[in-house]
Amino acid sequence: MTIIIKFFKPHTASLLIATLIVVCLAQYQLGFILNFFLLVWIFWLPYSAYRIITNSVIRQHQIVRVLIWLIAAAIIGLAHTVQHNHTRNAADVFVMKIQAFTDKYHRYPSSISEVGVSEDELNSQLGLSYYSLNQLGRPSFVYATSFEPFSTFSYDFDARVWEYLPD
Repeated sequence: MTIIIKFFKPHTASLLIATLIVVCLAQYQLGFILNFFLLVWIFWLPYSAYRIITNSVIRQHQIVRVLIWLIAAAIIGLAHTVQHNHTRNAADVFVMKIQAFTDKYHRYPSSISEVGVSEDELNSQLGLSYYSLNQLGRPSFVYATSFEPFSTFSYDFDARVWEYLPD
């Protein structure tokens, strides 16, 4: 136990701050803040590499700090990848229901409730999302991305692909 304490004691600040940042930035739609940290890391990582190469006294501690921050960034990226995949899979299920309705009745549903899905169910599985028909009877199915708050994915029912719509 004392070996573990001796190993982590000099890295306590990095571990605590990295943990706090992971907890905050792994939240739904907050991943974009990671870009600000990447700006800092662009300068910090080469500086750390320089210190690792030139200063043997702090080499081990600096390597551990770099690893802590790289692992933190990887955890944030993984969290948003999992959120994106989960949301996309749920959205694909709704698209399949809309397509099945369209194939059966030869028209798009006027609301999502026509395919047996409530607005509450749609929003609970996709977050900010909506389905509607425009004045020409063309459907619009959109949900918000998990990484950033104002960007969305929209389904193109003609091409049958998702389109990314940045803020």
